[in-house]
Amino acid sequence: MMSGESVEEDKDVDKLKRQIQKAELSQAIKYDWENRWLKGDEYYHILVHADLYIKSFKFAKYPPKVHPIETYTEPKSSITLTNRRDYVFC
Repeated sequence: MMSGESVEEDKDVDKLKRQIQKAELSQAIKYDWENRWLKGDEYYHILVHADLYIKSFKFAKYPPKVHPIETYTEPKSSITLTNRRDYVFC
C-alpha cells in the first residue's frame, strides 16, 4: 500500500464508516407523514437533518423562492373578508 496503511487498518476504517452511516440512518425517523400532519418537533427534526432525509428517503431539494416573486412581495389571501368572518365565528 502506498499510504503505509495495512489491510487491517483499511478494514477498520471501512467498518467505522459503515457504523457511522448506520447511526446516521437511524436518526432519519420515518414519521407517518403520508397519513397525518407532522407535529412541530417532528418537522423540526426533519429540517435539522434535512441532508440525511434527502439521502435516506430520496426527498427532493428545491431552490429557495421558486414561486413567482409576487408571492413574496404582494401576497394575496384566497379568503375574502366576509368569508373570513364567517370562518372565524363558525
